[in-house]
Amino acid sequence: MTSLQSLACTVWAAPRFPREEIDVPGFAQLSRLSGLTALCLRLDAWTNGTAQLWADSALPSITALRSLELAWTPEGGLTEKDMAHIARFTGLHRLHISQSIDKDHEFGDAGLLHLAGLHGLTSLVLWCCPGITKHGIGYLTALRGLRELGWLRSTADFAGLSALTGLHLPTSFWSDVPQAPLDPIIGVWADGRADTDPRTLNLTAGAYRTEEGKPYLLEAVRRAERMLLDDPTQHKEYRGMKGDPELCRVSAQMAFGEESDVLLRHRNATVQGISGTGSLMVGAHFLSHHQSVKLLLVSSPTWANHHSIFSGAGFKLQPYRYYSPATHLLDYEGMIEDLSAAPEGAVVLLHACAHNPTGVDPSLEQWHGVLRVVRQRRLLPFFDSAYQGFASGSLEQDAAAIRLFADAGLEMLLAQSYAKNMGLYNERAGALTVVCADAEAVKRVESQLHEVIRPIYSDPPAHGAAIVTTIMKSPELYGLWKEELVVMSSRVALMRQHLYQALVDLAVPGDWTHILKQIGMFSYTGLTKEQAVEIVNQAKSFTKRIFEWTDTSSGKGAIDQEQFFKATSAQYLYYRQHLGASSQLPIPQSIDRYLSFMRDRITEELAFINGSSLYTVISQGGGMLTNPAGP
Repeated sequence: MTSLQSLACTVWAAPRFPREEIDVPGFAQLSRLSGLTALCLRLDAWTNGTAQLWADSALPSITALRSLELAWTPEGGLTEKDMAHIARFTGLHRLHISQSIDKDHEFGDAGLLHLAGLHGLTSLVLWCCPGITKHGIGYLTALRGLRELGWLRSTADFAGLSALTGLHLPTSFWSDVPQAPLDPIIGVWADGRADTDPRTLNLTAGAYRTEEGKPYLLEAVRRAERMLLDDPTQHKEYRGMKGDPELCRVSAQMAFGEESDVLLRHRNATVQGISGTGSLMVGAHFLSHHQSVKLLLVSSPTWANHHSIFSGAGFKLQPYRYYSPATHLLDYEGMIEDLSAAPEGAVVLLHACAHNPTGVDPSLEQWHGVLRVVRQRRLLPFFDSAYQGFASGSLEQDAAAIRLFADAGLEMLLAQSYAKNMGLYNERAGALTVVCADAEAVKRVESQLHEVIRPIYSDPPAHGAAIVTTIMKSPELYGLWKEELVVMSSRVALMRQHLYQALVDLAVPGDWTHILKQIGMFSYTGLTKEQAVEIVNQAKSFTKRIFEWTDTSSGKGAIDQEQFFKATSAQYLYYRQHLGASSQLPIPQSIDRYLSFMRDRITEELAFINGSSLYTVISQGGGMLTNPAGP
């Protein structure tokens, strides 16, 4: 009985017994119900006072109590002292009191003053309490969380309404809905869009841009849409929970390879997903229903949305070491050590390539090491593949980790997105694959995936999927798309090279080779939180609060050069002020000379790279800017 959470009982005695002879020894037994959260007591006879109820061995020991209902009839009443005892239950959310109206010593306004200390109270009902006046009701304005209040048969029935002006009762169904915090990336992106200063540089968009900073539409996508427009077989009918079967087929083929055992033996349950986010969501909820160990191992750091998706599906998230702040590269030993200590059956989330947000990927040899640990610990791999072809320019190279695990015969999950590699950001095209042991298991798994999809969106959007399949099935468009992948990935790599060279030429302290070793559109530069905040404040350059640098919008003429020089100088003065002379930081004789020096050294580089991205990185390196020429 100690696990009992809710109890309702009535204490009754015949009227012929003298009330002073009636005792309720059962009150003392309430102390055994330590887990009780809800209690309803109805006393239909006068007991030996209420002292037994408030004895230390009775109600006060039930610290978990959240709801209390007390009914005293026909002639008993609760006093101010009783209210003081009730006020000891500081965790109460709900208190309902009903009593006789015949007693002249009931608690009245003074009793409500005690209840005003129950700050967690959300519901209070007082039935037949004639001693309560509008002054007593006024005490309740201290209960800021009170959402339900009722009283009857008291002198405050109407006059008490005027005392409620300070009580925050709900005005609509949504009064209790709190403001949700902004996503750490979307929040900064929104700040940048809201800033009307024409000099503001918004670098938060995780999207490939033209040299002018405009959205980029792939030529293969443009041609595919023209073909779809002229295709008389296109329609807007439902396609079913699986989505476009052709999209499922080409997605699995792109990830695993045409000759993969997974495809040849039909071991893949593939459904269309709503880009990467939707595919991860379906996979997470599928696992929450059918995976006994609800523990997800995630890299530290990882894409912020991973936390929301999997915790919302009921998973506990546990980080494994991944990024080394010391080297700005992979902490391989730490990663292996943490995965080796993980419990069997846990799900491990792996970034297939172009890790978001660090840009740090394991080598193929290191992937073999990860595979060994995953097999030894019987972990379930869940690959997030958002950048296949966009990272290296090669669909095969960017799928190497996925194919390594699949060829090893492991069961696994894979979420794919076409947002980056085809630029279909708002078309939400993607796929989820569950690799099974055999074709028989595929049927069961696919049926359960449909169970997850049905109440969420039932039928995925068709247009983006049609673009993907049109490109994949056309030799001409497929070849063009692969060429564009090479162009995009090469341009990102070139921006890294120019950025690295600029830092070297400027003699910025530190080893910047990690910029070249990282891959994809994201880079962890080592910028501290304080430096990132100062960049936002001083230069109006919005860099992600998780300190990423997105270099895909880089290009000639991307920013105003004078703005960049002034921002750099302001950052120099900031470090001069905070580090002082003891830091051995070279102090220029005048900021104008330093500004001139910086202009001469950087102008050439600005012809190739986005100066705002350069500034983001140049303002670090041990927390200092240097002045090599010492003007």
